[in-house]
Amino acid sequence: MSGRAGGWTVVRIRGVLFIVGGFVTSGQLMAARWTRTAFRRSSDPVVRRLDAEAIVAAAAHEYPEWLRPLRFARFLLTTVGLLLVIVVLATPAAAAHFR
Repeated sequence: MSGRAGGWTVVRIRGVLFIVGGFVTSGQLMAARWTRTAFRRSSDPVVRRLDAEAIVAAAAHEYPEWLRPLRFARFLLTTVGLLLVIVVLATPAAAAHFR
């Protein structure tokens, strides 16, 4: 992969990965909020009375110990990778390459 076609292919693949990573990370960060919203919208009155925060907290408590650092590492790598791509694409060499 060289030249403009290769560069654009890499940029597109990275963009898709960042978007997917962002959705996964935001889904984990806002799980209680989204669950609460889903419960409120339910047509079942029993589901509407459930405590979404307690359910999500109980589920998170059951995750293995190694998962939390792994999720943090994924978040950190996604964020650093995105910033690195932005910085690299902002360089004059990248601007000249994509003209």
